[in-house]
Amino acid sequence: MHSRPLVVLFAFLPLVAAMLPAPPTGALAPYPEATDWTPTGDAAALDGPLRIAWSDPMNTTSVEAAFSLTDGPSIWNGTSFAWTHASAPPWTSTAAPLAPFSALTRYTASVAPTATDATDLHRLDQDGDGDGGVPTDALTWSFRTENGTPPRVGSTSPADGQANVPVAAAIEVAFDERMERSSVEAALAISPSLAGAFSWDANATRVTFDPVYFLGYGTTYAVTVLGTAKDANGHPLDGDGDGAGGDPYAFSFTTEPDVVPPRVLAVTPMPGTTNVSVSTTLGMRFSETVDRASVEAALSFTDGRSTWDATAGWLTWSGVVFADDAADFNPFANFPVSATIAVRLNGSLARDPAGFTLDGDGDGTAEGAPQDDVVWSFGTEAADATRPRIVAVDPQDGAADVSETTDVFLRFSEPMDRRSVQDAFSIVDPVRTWTKADGWFSWALGDEVVWYTPTTTLPFDREYAITVTPAARDVNGNPLDGDGAGGNFTARFRTRPEPDLAPPTVVSTIPADGESGVGRDPRVSITFDDAMDRPSTESAMAMEAETFLDPIPIPLGDFAWDAEDHTVSFRAVNQSLSWNTAYIVWVSQAARDDAGNPLASLHGFRFRTAPWSGLVVGSVTSEGAPLVGASVRLENERTQATQTAANGTFAFPNVEGGVYTLTISRSGYRTFARGITLDEAMAIANHSVIDLGEFRLEPAEGLPVGLAVGVLFATLGAVSAIGLLLRRRRIPTEHFEGMEEEPAEERR
Repeated sequence: MHSRPLVVLFAFLPLVAAMLPAPPTGALAPYPEATDWTPTGDAAALDGPLRIAWSDPMNTTSVEAAFSLTDGPSIWNGTSFAWTHASAPPWTSTAAPLAPFSALTRYTASVAPTATDATDLHRLDQDGDGDGGVPTDALTWSFRTENGTPPRVGSTSPADGQANVPVAAAIEVAFDERMERSSVEAALAISPSLAGAFSWDANATRVTFDPVYFLGYGTTYAVTVLGTAKDANGHPLDGDGDGAGGDPYAFSFTTEPDVVPPRVLAVTPMPGTTNVSVSTTLGMRFSETVDRASVEAALSFTDGRSTWDATAGWLTWSGVVFADDAADFNPFANFPVSATIAVRLNGSLARDPAGFTLDGDGDGTAEGAPQDDVVWSFGTEAADATRPRIVAVDPQDGAADVSETTDVFLRFSEPMDRRSVQDAFSIVDPVRTWTKADGWFSWALGDEVVWYTPTTTLPFDREYAITVTPAARDVNGNPLDGDGAGGNFTARFRTRPEPDLAPPTVVSTIPADGESGVGRDPRVSITFDDAMDRPSTESAMAMEAETFLDPIPIPLGDFAWDAEDHTVSFRAVNQSLSWNTAYIVWVSQAARDDAGNPLASLHGFRFRTAPWSGLVVGSVTSEGAPLVGASVRLENERTQATQTAANGTFAFPNVEGGVYTLTISRSGYRTFARGITLDEAMAIANHSVIDLGEFRLEPAEGLPVGLAVGVLFATLGAVSAIGLLLRRRRIPTEHFEGMEEEPAEERR
């Protein structure tokens, strides 16, 4: 054996090995997988859609071809859905059913492992073992559909019209199905208004509104759940129970009456306290809600030489158990030093909303002044030794998205020396510092409140630190205690990002502009370069059928959003588009992005639906009888051919509309040929079948070809036979050697 062939063989082995595909491993082959899928559970919407999130961009054609859905008896493939595929991360495929799902039905959705990524090199690897495309890599999940009816209110607590409801009661509304929580909470309106918190049961069918404070005595509350409340599948509330959603449900109730007068439960400073800071405030806590104006009119205080009323400061109201059951009075000026301060609430003036005056002595009876006056006293410090504090700031510490035009508000615990505060104040960002030279101060409320207004707007998206040093002093010279330990006061905030001022634009559409051959029930999709405002964008869209006369508007609906509100899809409502018709879709400048910027310009794109296609049938007869075996041809750019069956009928299963030449022929018959136009106007059976009717073929003139040939051969045979016979009769006598003719005499 020669060694040269072996040398050549071994030289090529590395090249062959390099050409072989690498073994599929998780590290080297990034096979795609589904990372999330919806719907799941037992309340899927009847109109879908189904949505799959992918780890990688996918070959969308392979996804649609690999998809199937079954309810057991029936199976639907990807052509039964309108698809939308995200063109940017997150990679999603959304399938909207062309016909609604059945109610209360369990479905199983599958994506076969034949689905591939966008490179078409890697098949689905749902089991994550690094080897895609095997049966265990199929994505399969199940869900059950909802009942398909709008939600209703089943019961309320308190019940509609209920009286004597305890003031400690919460408000509950029970629905007959699972609800979308945020829509219900936004739709619940209570009058008079109440602050409170929502809570839900585990099934999201019962919502409880727990007021922050007790309800008011003797008050009628009107509660409305607006028709914008939706169930888990987006169906609006059927408030009146007529089967149609979108209407409100209302009920009302009245709380128990107020039967006792209000009392004072606690005061500050506590009676008899000494060495109280001259910058203290007066605190009062009541047994129930009280009328603000009456308490302000009833309040007075004195140091024995001068008397002041509520106009010498301001009252701040809050709630502990009831709304407005606590008040703090902050005098504009400090209390005098080394003084005994006597505070009085007039028992004939202070009252609750029901009109009961103060029960100052707590005997359960409102007897008015002076029996029910509330009086207490305290002694102030010999000298002001209390360091001032900042008790409120705006923007608050940690605030974000603050306007670039903000002022800075500071409230101190006592009157301050203006100049020292202004010198101690600054706003600092990473680039510059704002001081009194870069803005102006406005003072109020006895120099306890100040606003700083910068002379320029603050830069966007930058962190700022408000600082007031202990150099700030009160009117008696005490330095600021900014942090509780004698240090600086600091509060940080961040201005909002620079607003998006760029108008949005359309980056792609499905169908594409100028596309033809579009189906009659397309799901039209538009993708923008920015997240869009849903309501304004949906209302800005229109579609028209272009005709020789005026355009025909097409109503739109079934809007669905994807790709973080960059993509919206929709379809024509309650109708299919016409065959072979041009349509134009408009998006007006009323469409706005999530920053409120209108679309850059009016955008329009055109597409044309496919010509009619379907089953073409007919029949062929001759002399009143079906003609079997006739050749039938439809010809234009391409030719389709068939033959008639035993009953004379013919069928072309999938013919596109257009102009054709129809040819029918059979031996012994005259050939039939005629130009025909196939379109939807001729179609029957839901526009799916064109019946061309009956065609009659006439026999050819003269004998049929077969009979003529037979006669010809018979004639030729007869002529040949006659010729042979005549020839035999004319043959002469032959003389054979070795024989002699006898003489005549001998023959006689």
